[in-house]
Amino acid sequence: MLFARLAQVSREVAAASARSRKTALLAELFREAAAEDVPVAIPYLAGRLPQGRLGVGWKVLDRPVPPAAEPSLTVREVDARLTDLGEVSGPGAQAERARIVGALLAAATEDEQRFLLGLLTGEVRQGALDAVA
Repeated sequence: MLFARLAQVSREVAAASARSRKTALLAELFREAAAEDVPVAIPYLAGRLPQGRLGVGWKVLDRPVPPAAEPSLTVREVDARLTDLGEVSGPGAQAERARIVGALLAAATEDEQRFLLGLLTGEVRQGALDAVA
């Protein structure tokens, strides 16, 4: 599944006021999703990273990165890159984290960037967090 679809549904869920609409949007997404995407999509939609804290600070996240014109990232690709990010440690770790985050944001569309930044900062707000996870 394209990460853009996840970002789109997150945005639509945030805009929906009726719980039934939120549920319908999420149900539709999970019907479309490949089985291997679901274990990643659920925590992402709940605003949680399966990897836990990734050691990325505002200094790294505050750097503007031009968005990609077209969506190409998949849910599993984003998850793999975030896993890589979580494994960075030792000398030069901050620079490597900045490189990974920059590359990920550069591959993301504007909508995907917003969702990614929300995930990385714990600021995904859509009114469906605990209902999903």
